[in-house]
Amino acid sequence: MYNMPGLWNAADQMFPIVAEDLETCSNEAEYRSLVPCDSDIFYLCCHILRRDGLEPAADANTGVNLFIHLKTAIMAML
Repeated sequence: MYNMPGLWNAADQMFPIVAEDLETCSNEAEYRSLVPCDSDIFYLCCHILRRDGLEPAADANTGVNLFIHLKTAIMAML
């Protein structure tokens, strides 16, 4: 029903994405920092990535594996 509302005699309620709206949102957004979390943890994780020859995750499965690796490495430091 979501993908083909016409089959259910329903109206398509999706609004098209307008490039001007995207540009306006991007221009008005306030980016406070490029660091997505606590800066100490961020830089520690970056160090572990470099030390272990790893790259940032490109997909969800790689992200889970990377999270487990980082968590294990940080917990070993405690």
